[in-house]
Amino acid sequence: MCIIAIKPSHKKLFSEEIIRTMFENNPDGAGLMYAEKGELNIVKGFMSLESLLTYLNSRDWTNVPLILHFRIGTSGTKSRENCHPYPVGERNFLNGKCKLGMAHNGILLDYEPPANSELNDTRMFLHEVIEKLPEGWLENEGICTLVQHEIFDDRLAFMDNNGKIKTFGEYICEDGYMFSNDSFQRYSFSYPLCSTTEEFKNDETISFRNEFYIDNRGQYICPCKSQEEFEERIGELSEKCFEVAKYTKKATGETWVSFYSDYEKQGYEACYGNRTFYQY
Repeated sequence: MCIIAIKPSHKKLFSEEIIRTMFENNPDGAGLMYAEKGELNIVKGFMSLESLLTYLNSRDWTNVPLILHFRIGTSGTKSRENCHPYPVGERNFLNGKCKLGMAHNGILLDYEPPANSELNDTRMFLHEVIEKLPEGWLENEGICTLVQHEIFDDRLAFMDNNGKIKTFGEYICEDGYMFSNDSFQRYSFSYPLCSTTEEFKNDETISFRNEFYIDNRGQYICPCKSQEEFEERIGELSEKCFEVAKYTKKATGETWVSFYSDYEKQGYEACYGNRTFYQY
């Protein structure tokens, strides 16, 4: 999924609770970019929450525009180098200065890297599209429209060395901040897991049978009684959850369950093993 979080220059730094939530919900590495004294700085490769908080708390962010990115890896390696943001028109780096930086939230299926590539889809898109655009293209409404069309429902955020920010796609505006999705919020939803059909039927806490279930990270899971039903309902799930781009299927007894990604699949297996997810 990933998330982009934007702090305008007049706002204070995000609360530690929000930063912690974003990292926990998108735990495959974080990075940031900010403009100061006519220079754009990119610092990334924070693979632990503690290292990110240490950096953020090491300085004053008053009057400094800041973009944070938290990653869930969907292609390429889960490495410091694949953390966002990326310098535009320059070689990728973990800590340095440039004129323009870019962060992405989503999955660019048309830019999937070759098998075993260390690059991810965002870096492929950056090299194949963004870096081939003419200088100053962010001021060209026609080119921006074409870029938005190319990324479909994904989100992009650019910042230049003067602190000017340009976004693509829909963002959530919350108290003057901008978020590319709602994974900055903590979820209190839960879904039932039962060992038998009878246990499911007798569970008085279940009041939403035959619906989509939401886990405590806000991810949608679709329980079905057959592979055919699973395939049929993928379309419904896509309409309900615009973040979904691909699915991992796992047969658990008489039920098929769809996940956001391999990360969700691994988390499900780690927590629940082969317990069956029944639908009444």
